[in-house]
Amino acid sequence: MWVKGLRSNGSAPDAAVVIGIEYRADKIRRARDLVDGLHAVIADAGMLPLRDFAVPLTTCIEVLEHLTDPEPAVAELARVTHGGCIVSVPWEPWFRLGNFARGKNLGRLGNDPSIFSSSRGAVSTRS
Repeated sequence: MWVKGLRSNGSAPDAAVVIGIEYRADKIRRARDLVDGLHAVIADAGMLPLRDFAVPLTTCIEVLEHLTDPEPAVAELARVTHGGCIVSVPWEPWFRLGNFARGKNLGRLGNDPSIFSSSRGAVSTRS
């Protein structure tokens, strides 16, 4: 989960504070190696260590589908963001078909075991 955009070369925009939030220490170390000036934090997506409305732009790219219960993470994104929030999840069935076509997870018909399916639909945190 990132809370500010990056340039295509991986550097932070001028005067931007880039915070990366991840729960795995190995991924935090890798992100610090790749992104100059990154403020990397080990934290849970459902309990972000940020003040209310502290962030002008958040991105949550291909995270929610890995959570057994994404609602706390979505609520936290709404809580900490005062500008825009970009969320991306795989588009089924195309994600699964793409996996299958490239020979990934063939025994599961392309279904990635780390992705949780949900029939609950969209989650709204603001009225």
